Amino acid sequence: MNKNLQLTIAWFALAFLVTLAAVWQAQVTVAREVIARNQPPPPPAKTRHAVRPTTTASPALDYATRKKQGLTDREIGWIVEDFQNAGLDLGIRAAPQEEYLAQRQAQDRWYRDTLVEAWSLAPEQSAQVTAKLAELYDQAKADFIEALAAGPQPVEINGQWYIITSAEPIHRLIDANRRLEDASSPCMPWNLGEFAVKPDDCPDPVSVDFLLPRSDSSPEEEGVQVAPPQEEGILPQFRKLHPAQLKLLLLIDPEKSKEIQAALEAG
Repeated sequence: MNKNLQLTIAWFALAFLVTLAAVWQAQVTVAREVIARNQPPPPPAKTRHAVRPTTTASPALDYATRKKQGLTDREIGWIVEDFQNAGLDLGIRAAPQEEYLAQRQAQDRWYRDTLVEAWSLAPEQSAQVTAKLAELYDQAKADFIEALAAGPQPVEINGQWYIITSAEPIHRLIDANRRLEDASSPCMPWNLGEFAVKPDDCPDPVSVDFLLPRSDSSPEEEGVQVAPPQEEGILPQFRKLHPAQLKLLLLIDPEKSKEIQAALEAG
């Protein structure tokens, strides 16, 4: 093989390798662009994940500091909107058992996220709460299905079949107020992890503030504040709350979300 032919073959080989490298690089670039486009968007500015700053303060101090800021009407509206979008404002209705079970799971997620926010829980602490709530859900699900199976059988009325059941099993499944009013309930923060300690003066039934970090503030500074006489409506009392307080209040009294929404729309 003469020298010119060898050079020609070498140039062809080099050109082939350069072309191959360019094609590979183009494929990598396209793949990265596809991955970037398919990434979930960042959380909207209204969510706590986007606005809550990282802090090294104790949970009680962090909680008290955030509580002093209070809530704007816009933030109140966001919380109510998130609550309703999660289907947590739905009460007892004509619905299959799967919907009630999904509602209970949504309640547990809302409760877990509220505790994470209020107590500044680390990922491993959040995972522990999630696992314990999942255990409680499995037991509640089993009890719910068993209670429904033990109830009246379907009856035919004018050619239509109906299942008439007691509302009590549904209440036991989705009534968060029942789960959060007894200090010995397994749903209490101090029974979900080591991040919380049962207060010595915990009342029965338990008020919302006893589920949250306790500060050294005076008693009149704790809890839902009564609006001064010159402030009309229900909104002023909620403007003085920590987000977690409002979220727990909605969880134990879902009808409150409609009342707050009406006040916001009227205002």
